[in-house]
Amino acid sequence: MPKIDDSAGTSTSVKEAVANFIVCIEGDFADDGARIAATARALDQLSLAYHDGADIENAPGEAEPPQREYQALRETVATRFPTLGYYATAPAGETLDTDVTVGDAIDDLTDIYSELQDVAWCFASTSPEDAVRLFRFGFAHHWGRHVCDVRGAIHFELFGM
Repeated sequence: MPKIDDSAGTSTSVKEAVANFIVCIEGDFADDGARIAATARALDQLSLAYHDGADIENAPGEAEPPQREYQALRETVATRFPTLGYYATAPAGETLDTDVTVGDAIDDLTDIYSELQDVAWCFASTSPEDAVRLFRFGFAHHWGRHVCDVRGAIHFELFGM
């Protein structure tokens, strides 16, 4: 089984970034503004963990994280972020004459949360290699796009621009 070069801190930084995001959903905060500010930082940390981390080849892919009920996760996220909702966005890579579409911050955060729970499960139940593989795959192929989209909505919530 290939080993991650932890001298680069890959599994450590991924594990920390995942835990910090999960705390934004599950933890207690003084107010909504503090939760949103912490979430902005956690989303940035997730991106940095991906870009600063080592790519691993042939990592095990045997993980079978438990199934989660999307609607229950969404309700949890929605209660934690009552000021977030829909936002305007343009599809990535489109020209200026494309139609603006609608994004859903709660869906974005729910998808990120669900997949990062799987990564946390891998850290606890399989191996750091498996967790990092799942983290990197999910970022590149699904929830990384949600990070980019919802980060803009959160920036607007924090700064009004």
